[in-house]
Parts: sequence; C-alpha cells; structure tokens
Amino acid sequence: MNLASKTRPGLLVGLAVIGGVLAWCAETWLVTSGRAVMAPPLTMPLTLVVLAGLLLWLAWPIRAYTRRLWRERREAESRRRAPGLERSMSANGADRQGRDEHQAERDGSGKRVDPQYAFRVLAFARAASLASSLMAGVGLGVLVFALTRTVPPEEPIWHAVFSLVGSLVLLTVGLVAESWCRIPPGGEETSSSQNPVAA
Repeated sequence: MNLASKTRPGLLVGLAVIGGVLAWCAETWLVTSGRAVMAPPLTMPLTLVVLAGLLLWLAWPIRAYTRRLWRERREAESRRRAPGLERSMSANGADRQGRDEHQAERDGSGKRVDPQYAFRVLAFARAASLASSLMAGVGLGVLVFALTRTVPPEEPIWHAVFSLVGSLVLLTVGLVAESWCRIPPGGEETSSSQNPVAA
C-alpha cells in the first residue's frame, strides 16, 4: 500500500460494506442455527476512543511542523505573485523572521520531525482509518439486522450503536491525522514523491 497517496473514500466505503455484509451473514447464521444474536462488547467503543486519543497525541507534533511548512509555502507563493512588494517586505523581513522563529520555538512548531516517527504515525493513522471503517460496517450490519427483527433485541442494538460511534470517531481522527502528515510539494522531505508525506 502506498502511504504517499491519500486514503481513497471508495476503499473506506468498500470496507464498510464488506463488514456490514459479513455481520449480517453471521447474525443470520446464528439465528437460523438457534443461537443468540451477536452483540459487540461495550469495551470495543471504549478501546476505539482510547486509540483515537492516542493517535491525536502522537500526531500533534507533526501537525505543528507541517503547519509551519504550509505557512512558509503560502508566503513564498505570495511573494512570487507580487514581486513589487518584495522590497517593502524585505525591509521588515529580519524583524518578522525573528518573531516567527520566537513563535515557532514557543509553540514547538520549529522542531523538525523525525521522518521515521512521522512514517510510523502515518501508518498508524492509515491502519486506524481502514480498520475503523471495517468495524463501522460491522456495527451498522448488526444494528440493521437487529432493527429488522420482528422483536428487536435491545442489547445488540445499543452495543452496535456504541460500536458504530466509536468506529466513526477513530475513522475521523485517522483521516485528520493522515492529513496532518502531508507536507507541501517542494518541502524539506519532498525529493521524489509527487504526493509527499512528512515521512
């Protein structure tokens, strides 16, 4: 899998559909064989939310670093588009650069991120988004199956709802963390990748 490209929405939807179909088939087989309906454990959504918080914490330093790179690229593009303003900007350039460096040191965004660390966080974010889309499909499949029963079982419904919410939280955080790992073209780590990442 190419980590340099963005996660395709079609892949996430496909995994959710696969999870939903598998959950529906498993529930149908359990009911026809006289067994109890499957319900996701309540520890699952809690685990997913904890993983989302851990991913946010790990990706936060990368966010600060890539924000600085994107800001520098926007400033360079604006200087290139307005060459007449370059002289007036160079007069205040030293003072502004000193303020920017002081601000970067204060908020931690001036520190360069280790490429191996960024790659691991990106892989974690990609795995989180893919796995959570599959689990969201499972939760949705269990929920739809339970709601279509003549007498809907109450416990699987609430368990499936909580699992679906936890999966969507992790999916959102995974996609956000993945977007934080992207650096502008021509950035410090872009040597050969057309869709670079901060790894």
